[in-house]
Amino acid sequence: MMEDDDDREAADMQMAIQMSLHQEQHQDNNQAISGPSNYAAHAAVPIPTTTIPTAPTAPTAPTTPIAPIAPTASSLPKSIPKQVYVDTLNKNYDSTSLAHLQAMLGDPSAQFRSPAQYHLYKKLLTRDCHLVSVSGTGSGKTLPFQLAMRSWNKDIRGVMVLPYQVLHGDMKRRMMDIGLSCRKWEQANPRPTEQVVTISIESFCSPVCINWLQGIASSGKLGAIMFDEAHGLVEDKRFREAYGTSVRKLMEMRGCTIMFCSATLSPHFMDDFWRVLKVDYRPESSILTIRSPTQHSNIFYQVLNLNLGAEPEWGNLEAMDAWETKWVERSVGIIKAGVSYLQADERGLVFFVSNNECVLWAKALGCPFITGKVESGERDRHFADWRSGKIKILCLNKAGFYGFDFPSVRFAMMIGAPMCMTDFMQSSG
Repeated sequence: MMEDDDDREAADMQMAIQMSLHQEQHQDNNQAISGPSNYAAHAAVPIPTTTIPTAPTAPTAPTTPIAPIAPTASSLPKSIPKQVYVDTLNKNYDSTSLAHLQAMLGDPSAQFRSPAQYHLYKKLLTRDCHLVSVSGTGSGKTLPFQLAMRSWNKDIRGVMVLPYQVLHGDMKRRMMDIGLSCRKWEQANPRPTEQVVTISIESFCSPVCINWLQGIASSGKLGAIMFDEAHGLVEDKRFREAYGTSVRKLMEMRGCTIMFCSATLSPHFMDDFWRVLKVDYRPESSILTIRSPTQHSNIFYQVLNLNLGAEPEWGNLEAMDAWETKWVERSVGIIKAGVSYLQADERGLVFFVSNNECVLWAKALGCPFITGKVESGERDRHFADWRSGKIKILCLNKAGFYGFDFPSVRFAMMIGAPMCMTDFMQSSG
């Protein structure tokens, strides 16, 4: 019965969108493809008072440190790093690991979402190889890192490399929610003492940051490094030179596991990924990839043609203004139709490629926007208002649509064509 209700509601939402299109265009040649709703109810789980078990002694660095990667190899190694698929992993979890998980989440019945979480967690504890974690957005890729940090003694540090500024505030919130102290590394405070420190890509260009990091690693107190949105090493290094610097410095670290995480490192990207990492020293034993499905069964996709005609030639300002005005009006009608169906706990997101378009549509919709030019404090306020329900929708460009989680996003609309399919997958996920 619930599925029937969802299907009927989705159909109603589609009809509202079509009516909006029809009213704007007086045409009916945009039949939408209906599908299941992307909303899944999340029942509130009461948090019991459970104390974490006594933390085990922090594991020491491996007897034979992970060797630094030679920086000269340009071709793929003769042997390829090991890759395993989640459905081949053992689903029997030891009681100590489950006790740590349940204590961290405050839920005595909590289980690992997938074997990938459990096995990545165990590999982080042993610290005997680097890791690549590939699984869908919102699947819990951060949990193995969080659980390892909660399992180790409090003097063990964890570092998260976050390529987008918008991720730092959200990650700090997520760490503090489970009892881990966290702060961003900054030149003004070059020796933070928090358990988890987030670092921007550009900070790796600072000798002060690198010296601090190497000092912790050499003392045996650097538990793990997590590199989030790792597909950027392949895609964004073209226009962010700091990516090359960061990965080179990371791979020179000794005695510390690095876990690269992504939802969009598809198999055909991996050859380029290994080249960037320059994995040419015993790759089959120095790095392990655990790959999980990245599709979401509760998402459906559709493409709406607004019948705007061809974009006017560049330089014809009058025609361009008229064409853009029509584009804004028709797409805003569709967005508002979607907003009208949002329940109290549901939100919407609208994505753009350019800063200017993001600002223009936000003004037309009367909602906040987040781009790379928006200061971090203002970004945090916009996200907080959106999460709380004070506002229902946000307009974002690439600076805003990576790496934040919210359980009840009802729709994510991409206005115009994305720069690449990875951007589209990240925004829709």
